[in-house]
Amino acid sequence: MSDLRLVGGPIELYDDDVVSLLYGRPSYDSAGPCGDGGGGGGGRGAAAPRGARLHTLALVGLPLLTARLPYRLLHGCTGVRHVRMEECGGGRRQGRGDGATAGPAAAAIHDAEALVAESLLRWLCCCRGLVNLRVRHCCQWGPDVVSRLAAACPSLEALMLDDCDLPPRGFEASPAAHGALGCVLLARCREDAVRGGGGACGGLSGAVVTFDLNADLRSVFSWNTKQLFVYVQAEYETDENRVNEVVLWDHIVQQKDKAHLRLSGHKTKYAFIDAGRNLRGRTVNLTLVWCVMPRVGRMYTQRLAGPSVKLPGERRGAGAGGGREWIARAIG
Repeated sequence: MSDLRLVGGPIELYDDDVVSLLYGRPSYDSAGPCGDGGGGGGGRGAAAPRGARLHTLALVGLPLLTARLPYRLLHGCTGVRHVRMEECGGGRRQGRGDGATAGPAAAAIHDAEALVAESLLRWLCCCRGLVNLRVRHCCQWGPDVVSRLAAACPSLEALMLDDCDLPPRGFEASPAAHGALGCVLLARCREDAVRGGGGACGGLSGAVVTFDLNADLRSVFSWNTKQLFVYVQAEYETDENRVNEVVLWDHIVQQKDKAHLRLSGHKTKYAFIDAGRNLRGRTVNLTLVWCVMPRVGRMYTQRLAGPSVKLPGERRGAGAGGGREWIARAIG
């Protein structure tokens, strides 16, 4: 098995469920650094033949996972290259207030929550071949998360984190001598951002943008092209900042025959939020950017300026908590 993608639904999954899918049987509860079995037990290194062949792991909407899962992944899932984890862990479940996690199970999840960031980092830092990583709403990171991942994973090229999972001052990044990390994206969740109240900046304002896209990037591919990281960003000026850039949508292209991107009336993947009241009547330029990640050599970026759209001056809708929202459409 090379790919495992689990999306939460009516059936709730626990650590043991994920482990059984990966290994075919329960795994050990403790491990040494990078899956070495802690220096004892001669046969532990071969406990997970399925996980050893895993290249892509996606876990989305699984709130009952705990800090024990990353430690169990150390036994054989350190060869993974693409990881996506969103809305996993006990932190996003305890605030529901519907009694769904009441009892000893909820207490165990809550106790493990404080350890999720460190246990998750321990596993990820052992994935030396990790190329793409997206982690949102799983734990609260420390300011050194990017530096640690860049230093431990020399093949890591693209990293996405959520702004609300980081400290107030964001992250600290020191360049790694032999690292490949060239793209760090910070996403803002629509629910947390639009519901912001009045603050020092006068609250938050948001806009909903739909766009058409017809971009043929097949000519960018060559024998040395590994993949493209493509994204659409909004650019605008305010009185406080001359340059404002917000990523609205992104996509990874790994094959030349899939590099002709066609979208019609497409909604943005990430929230378009401004810390203040600066979007009313603002002119926004949409730009298509693609990062070319080669097999050998340095990564480089190209861009193509798209259409400009003027946001309406009047509010069309309001989110809960007094959020201000404007509607716009761009064609290009």
